[in-house]
Amino acid sequence: MSWVDLHRDVHWLDSRSLLSSLSELRLPNCQLDNMISSLGYVNFTSLTVLRLPSNNFSHNMPNWLFNFSSLWSLDLSDNSLKGQIPSTISNLQNLYHLNLSVNMLTGRIPESLGQLKHLEIVLLFSNSLCGPIPSQMGNLSSLSSLYLGTNKLNGTLPRNLGLLSNLVELSTENNFIEGMITEVNFAKLSKLKYLDMSYTSVVFNVTHNWIPPFQLEYISLAYCKVGPKFPAWLQTQRSLQALYLSYGGIVDTAPNWLWKWSSHIDLIVLSYNQIYGDLSQVMLNASFNANSNRFVGQLPHLSPYVIVFTIANNSLSGEISSFICQKMNGRSKLEILDLSNNALSGELPHGLTRWQSLIHLDLGSNYLSGKIPEFVGSLFSLKALHLHNNSFSGGIPLSLRNYTSLGLIDLAKNKLTGNIPSWIGERTHMMVLRLRSNEFFGDIPQQIC
Repeated sequence: MSWVDLHRDVHWLDSRSLLSSLSELRLPNCQLDNMISSLGYVNFTSLTVLRLPSNNFSHNMPNWLFNFSSLWSLDLSDNSLKGQIPSTISNLQNLYHLNLSVNMLTGRIPESLGQLKHLEIVLLFSNSLCGPIPSQMGNLSSLSSLYLGTNKLNGTLPRNLGLLSNLVELSTENNFIEGMITEVNFAKLSKLKYLDMSYTSVVFNVTHNWIPPFQLEYISLAYCKVGPKFPAWLQTQRSLQALYLSYGGIVDTAPNWLWKWSSHIDLIVLSYNQIYGDLSQVMLNASFNANSNRFVGQLPHLSPYVIVFTIANNSLSGEISSFICQKMNGRSKLEILDLSNNALSGELPHGLTRWQSLIHLDLGSNYLSGKIPEFVGSLFSLKALHLHNNSFSGGIPLSLRNYTSLGLIDLAKNKLTGNIPSWIGERTHMMVLRLRSNEFFGDIPQQIC
């Protein structure tokens, strides 16, 4: 039973607890707000599955929850449960699936959790749990998924977690965890596919020739110190789909193997490091975010499968036309293009009309010149247009009137002239309009005011 409004049924628990032979109780999204029994006890002696996610519980977890030795799945996620996880959780000796995520739980993760030898899935993310991750978690030899992200956990990552040979997913992101991460932390994790330690203060200290025991599909180490050298162990990962290394403290040249190795990856994020190298001869097959690095040369070549390409705040130069008009083997799927804060020059070429998937275009803070061409208005999917801080001249093209979903136009700090057209204030979807520091004359249209 799900998506049934039961908030008026104040005795829902008591009525169902009379069903002593009940083995599974699933009531997600039923507007329930109380798990406290007026009878003082709950008679679920045969219950194996209790799933009550996405309700309105806002009290401590009741004691009766931890009296069912037969329970193997407990899901109370996406409520507002308060208080601590009691040590009596160790009574649930047959539990294999525990989901208490997205609540308001506080206190420490009880050490007794490490006694539940059948646990395979532990989801405690998005609470306010504090203290260190108990080393007893390393006793959970059957554990395959451990999600502890977005809490207030501190201390170091227990080394014995690296002995959990069945672990597939490990997520500790957005906590106060610190300390060194070495090969020992991953010693037996041959099945690991998903690793997220982002927004912590851990420092990776592995040897240059380390070959991990795993083949990851997803890596997020944003804000972890993985530098100053570019982590060479990444080239051993042949199944990777997404890589996040922003704010990684990398001060190094992009290795030659990076570009060929990345050809099978969907997304690479290297922003806010000090990675340098010439991109002129590079072919990118993956969506790529390298904002705020030290790349030089001309813009790279893109495959038609790239969806996001952002490389703002680097030192790229050359004519914009050579990039816009590059040959592709297929229709471009690019949706987000951010080349702002570089040293690109020239006029916008007609080849821009081939990029029909563009939603966000940012060419601001370069050395672009000439008129803003009328064909800019033929990018019908565009929602944000940034051309600020260049040397564009002439008037605002009438073709911009064609857009029905354009919510941002930034033409500030150019050399645009003429009257500000009245239609520009008639765009009902327009949220941001920046025209300052140009050479416009005449009255400001009332439609804008």
